[in-house]
Amino acid sequence: MKKHIRDTLFGRISYVIVCRVTRLFMRVVFGLRVEGIGNIPNKGKAIIAANHVSAYDPPIVGCVVPRRMRFMAKRQLIETPIIGWLLALVNVHPVDRDGFGRDAIEALESSLKEDQPVMLFPEGTRQTDGRLGKPKLGVGMLAARNEAPVVPAYVSGTTTQLKAFARVKPFRIVFGPPINPPYEVAGISRKLAYQQIADEVMARVADLKMATEGMSAEQI
Repeated sequence: MKKHIRDTLFGRISYVIVCRVTRLFMRVVFGLRVEGIGNIPNKGKAIIAANHVSAYDPPIVGCVVPRRMRFMAKRQLIETPIIGWLLALVNVHPVDRDGFGRDAIEALESSLKEDQPVMLFPEGTRQTDGRLGKPKLGVGMLAARNEAPVVPAYVSGTTTQLKAFARVKPFRIVFGPPINPPYEVAGISRKLAYQQIADEVMARVADLKMATEGMSAEQI
């Protein structure tokens, strides 16, 4: 069977190069700061779960995590000439506008089974008002079904690029300690158990936001 370009030696080398160039660009142009990188397991399966407010969020998370990950992106981007080819190099899998289909879930679970980290935005879409949204149960389902720890992450500054450029509010990402949710929950439905895990993940992201921004729970 023919290998996908991301699984070739060229694809693996390209992933490293793209991440390093992106990281350098984000640091030089937008003053990117990274905290808590040691909270990311250096081996084994893991789910990186971050808030999502800007198109800059996926490349920021991807370029700073020191391991090759699997990402999700809208199918329309994957089908765009040049951009789609670049996304394929950095291990991006297409998803439809209405959410994860079976093929996307299978791709994520396949990566986790191979001890490759995956990145998710639990809210499912960008929150244009900057507040944290209600998480979908997908992150809980993936964590429970694959017994994978979840690393919460909070990204800030990406909605105000001019302030970041001027170093008034640089791009910033903070990783929290991994969450090891209960993978078997008795007495409730699987759907409810998955949602409870997802809610816990977003609660940890909210904690990171409060600590980073100096906000109260009411402002989150």
